[in-house]
Amino acid sequence: MKTLGQVGIYCLANDQVLEWMIPFLESLRAYEPECPLYVIPFNDNISQLSKISQKYNFNFYRDINLELLDGVGAKVRGIDDIHNHRFRIFSIFWGPLEHFIFLDSDIIVLDSLQELFRTYINSEVEFMYYYRGIFDQVYKEGEFRDKMIREYRANGFNAGSFISSRGAFSLDDIQELAEQAATIRQHFADHCIVQPFVNYCVDIKGLKTQAITEAIPDLGSEWAKFKIEFADNTHKVNGKRILYTHWAGFGHGPNMPNRDLFLKYRLKNLSWPWRWQYVIRDHLTTIFRTWKSRLSKKIKGLSRKPEIKPL
Repeated sequence: MKTLGQVGIYCLANDQVLEWMIPFLESLRAYEPECPLYVIPFNDNISQLSKISQKYNFNFYRDINLELLDGVGAKVRGIDDIHNHRFRIFSIFWGPLEHFIFLDSDIIVLDSLQELFRTYINSEVEFMYYYRGIFDQVYKEGEFRDKMIREYRANGFNAGSFISSRGAFSLDDIQELAEQAATIRQHFADHCIVQPFVNYCVDIKGLKTQAITEAIPDLGSEWAKFKIEFADNTHKVNGKRILYTHWAGFGHGPNMPNRDLFLKYRLKNLSWPWRWQYVIRDHLTTIFRTWKSRLSKKIKGLSRKPEIKPL
């Protein structure tokens, strides 16, 4: 049984994800008006977020090791770029909250999260995740992945939302694991940034894990790819209720799945003229991007030298 302590939520963000953060914050405060929320600054570009921090009742978590964790990202990935700032999420394991839920900014909350906290605290589990079995987004196919599954019981989970506790990892743990990961980075999924390393840390340290849908069997998948329906005062996917939905892998725009939920919270406090302006601008941006992509492909096709077949 875990010791009681302050529970709350962490999120990693900056002004560049404001389009996601506004509906995230609106939905969170609709169902969790008082739950502590700490936003980890992705970088110093947080002036717009700072202006709305009081409105949505959140604080910034400015751990002194954030830049050091950027360096951990560079070591693990072998690349020194802005994406290494995503490794700042590891600071939550020695942050102010005793037990916490980490949520990506591209999430909308659809119910109270207290059930998740109660389930986790009353369990012997050290780390709960929502979506698993996505090994292609964690470890590349091959002997290394087979070994991780066989010897470390790897689950290949999505790192965009999870529940854990302070002390599950220390800064020393993360630095040591980063040294190890640097030697086997070629086995990590190329198109994912921090997710392979989060999985690797949990797997190697041997944390006791469980899928949220196993701990609470009547919960369905939170991935926004699936159609969400509202019935019996509850949001459901394939007949199972969900507490939040996650647009992992999707951008915001007219073609996003379950767009009605996104717009419900994105436009919640806007007047009707501003709502129409937002929707029209959104459609025009999507059209521009679509034609830009098509034109780019056409230009590449025209510039490609024709293949000369031998007679």
